[in-house]
Amino acid sequence: MFRITSAVFTALLGLGGFCATAQAAGITGEAGLGMSNQPYDPTGSRYETVPVPYFDLDWGDVSLSTDDGLTWSALKANGFSAGPFINYIPGRNSNGTLRGLHNVSAMGEAGGFVQYSPADFWRIFAFVGHTVGANRGQGGVLGRVGGEV
Repeated sequence: MFRITSAVFTALLGLGGFCATAQAAGITGEAGLGMSNQPYDPTGSRYETVPVPYFDLDWGDVSLSTDDGLTWSALKANGFSAGPFINYIPGRNSNGTLRGLHNVSAMGEAGGFVQYSPADFWRIFAFVGHTVGANRGQGGVLGRVGGEV
């Protein structure tokens, strides 16, 4: 656990050096607030409507968004990009309809991504990461593949 946390901290410090060069370009992107009708718990027996913040900010090759977390496009060529990312995964409590299940603590995720985006309005991507900070054996390798228009 300590080795993983140290590695993530070292990577963030290294990323800080690249952020200094990206500051000259300025921050671009958008931010907003929307509403989401989502399951109240994993059983899907009830739904709730909650406010959902959204932001997608770019500083050169560094990006921060509510979907992907903090990413750095270390390699970019002809619409392809790849690099490391870190993200936050919220936890949940085992009360109410989830009584009897274990609490799941909030944790971080660190890994790498590859994406193809020939235009700003669409992309296909793959993210693979490992959770950091999980307790009682929770966590593991996470993957996500998808596309956006």
